[in-house]
Amino acid sequence: MAAPFRLATVLRLRERERDRAAQDLDQVQRASAIVDERANEIQTEHRRMDLERQEASQGQVAIHRLLDAQRYQLILLGQLQHVSQQRQQLVQEKERREKILVTKQQAVKTLEKLKEKHQEEDRLVQQLRQQSRIDEWSVVREAHRRNL
Repeated sequence: MAAPFRLATVLRLRERERDRAAQDLDQVQRASAIVDERANEIQTEHRRMDLERQEASQGQVAIHRLLDAQRYQLILLGQLQHVSQQRQQLVQEKERREKILVTKQQAVKTLEKLKEKHQEEDRLVQQLRQQSRIDEWSVVREAHRRNL
């Protein structure tokens, strides 16, 4: 009978930690996608306001429309700057979580290698025991054959 792997509980714990780290990284990646989408929306709106300002400045100038478009573009630029800061923070957080995930994966891999080594040693011990039994049986059989 094979001896149980003594670090099985630790291995399961490390696997859970690795899985949790992967989920945390996935969460940051989703947040990054949302921030990127928001940045694209703001840029699209900014371009639309550029067109509106150009239209307002052609022909008879619509001052109120032009000023409203400029104010709104300033707000959009502020939002874009805020989104850019968020994006930078998310990049840093993603790098941090990637490092954590790599560390957790290495811990799991180390324990898995120990488990494989333990299983291989167990298999060799079982083979030696079986070979010993076969040898013993052969000796008994040979002795029995000689006695007859």
